[in-house]
Amino acid sequence: MILGLFPLFAQDVNMEIDSTTITEHDEVALRVSIYGAANVKQPEALLDELKDVEGIEIIEEFAWDTINASGDIVLEKKIQLTSRDSGLYWIPGIRVSFVANGKRYAKVTTKIPLKVNPFQVTSQEPRAIRSIKEEPFKFEDIIPLLIVFGIVASLGLGGYLYWKRKKEAEQIVAPEVIIPAHELALSKLKDLAVEKLWQQGMIKEHQSKLTYIVREYLENRFEVQALESTTEEIISDLKSKDISEGHKEQLTKMFRMADMVKFAKAEPPVDIHSKQMEQSEDFIRKTKKVEVIDTEQEKEIS
Repeated sequence: MILGLFPLFAQDVNMEIDSTTITEHDEVALRVSIYGAANVKQPEALLDELKDVEGIEIIEEFAWDTINASGDIVLEKKIQLTSRDSGLYWIPGIRVSFVANGKRYAKVTTKIPLKVNPFQVTSQEPRAIRSIKEEPFKFEDIIPLLIVFGIVASLGLGGYLYWKRKKEAEQIVAPEVIIPAHELALSKLKDLAVEKLWQQGMIKEHQSKLTYIVREYLENRFEVQALESTTEEIISDLKSKDISEGHKEQLTKMFRMADMVKFAKAEPPVDIHSKQMEQSEDFIRKTKKVEVIDTEQEKEIS
């Protein structure tokens, strides 16, 4: 049954349905027409209200078709509908917009009732299942996948860059070179001799540098807190160390002489400076730490 009257006026709109009564899950064709459409351009049917009707579902929407009806040009748009639930529904009036003679018009069709009867099971035969209609692919469908891919790629890139920077940092950092205590002290004694401070009358400066070199050696070699300790504290700490009595006596005299020069402005004999330099070098050479090589291990290596 087709509802709707053929319009008598040019550029009128109408809506028809193939049947006002269907059974659940059946499909029915709804047609929206523009009559007197010889000069009509840009036709558009707004289906928002139809889409919002609960119980009615749009299966497919077709493009506008041009029909020659007894000399009249008609533009027709077919919309395939269905319903999953029984009941009485109203298909709302559809707003139709078009351009005619350079001017845009908008008209609304009348609403149409649609009765949906419940499906009746008449036999034990299962009803044929309708094929699933696939919707056309849209870019919006892959946006979630693109977001996930972007997050995973960012995390992967960040992890790679962190690993690369760490690897480069490990390659750049050179191993720390530890200079033996005796080599460091002997090198500084050599530099002090080149400066010739006491020969130029800078007795206090010479004594300070000389005792600092020896104190530093004692701290690095014998683990004595010599740089921050007083002379008496150093002498007390040296009693338990493996140092000959002769060297202990020489060190005691050297430190006390330096204290006299520094605090009492004493002037030691001229030859005492060269003598102290020789004694310091002798003390360092004779007390330097010697690495003992395991002969059995050496044999295995060779």
